[in-house]
Amino acid sequence: MKATSSILLMAVLLTASCSIREERAGCPCRLEIGLDPFSLLARQVSVGVWDGPDRWQETVPASGTYVREITKGIFTVSTWSGQRSGRLSGSQFSVPPRAEPDSLHVFTTTLDCQDEVCRITATPHKQYCHVTLRLVREKDVPYPYQLYVESECCGIDLRDLSPLSGEHIFPVREAPDGHMGFNLLRHNPGADIALAIYDRTQRADVLPIGDWMREIGYDWEEEDLKDITLDIDYARQRVRIALAGWEPGTIVEKEF
Repeated sequence: MKATSSILLMAVLLTASCSIREERAGCPCRLEIGLDPFSLLARQVSVGVWDGPDRWQETVPASGTYVREITKGIFTVSTWSGQRSGRLSGSQFSVPPRAEPDSLHVFTTTLDCQDEVCRITATPHKQYCHVTLRLVREKDVPYPYQLYVESECCGIDLRDLSPLSGEHIFPVREAPDGHMGFNLLRHNPGADIALAIYDRTQRADVLPIGDWMREIGYDWEEEDLKDITLDIDYARQRVRIALAGWEPGTIVEKEF
């Protein structure tokens, strides 16, 4: 009887899934993503896997470690925060018409998840340039013009952080605290970006801020995009553009 029991036990051990002696190729990989770096930016973070049989996307608290079992393989994984108006279709993050782009931070990488456990820490990288507008105007008097941003980027692919080409136009609105500015998602280096100025319904002028950004050496391919400041004196037809935390050589003054 003892001999029979021993034989049965050995048979169970040999045929059990993911046993110690088995190749373990059919076992899942335990994916662990450290999210603490995102906790300084947001309360929630989204996680997405774009390849293989286990494609998914979900939103979780931006702290601690995110854990999920996935089929073993090589995958592109992204984590991001700052999504508000942006819409997701697969890995493509697009901005709705007339909406200002979100303040998007993204971490994306390709992982070799063919072992028992795959551990990474998600480090956020800034995918937008914030443009601070400083307009010369009379104190406590509303700005008499309407401003619209016209660009050739309508979103970003979270898989590889490449810009999505497409016309995007949105109005510049003044915040309750008086701040005026807008975000630009990552653009291709040669993309056209303009600030259109309207006097009521009539288009009065167009400022080629994309060209001016190139003149100050703005780098759209940096890992973390820098912000800029744009001073506009429309009455005197003068503008000044500078990188945030500027150094000599990173300022351009123009007349238009």
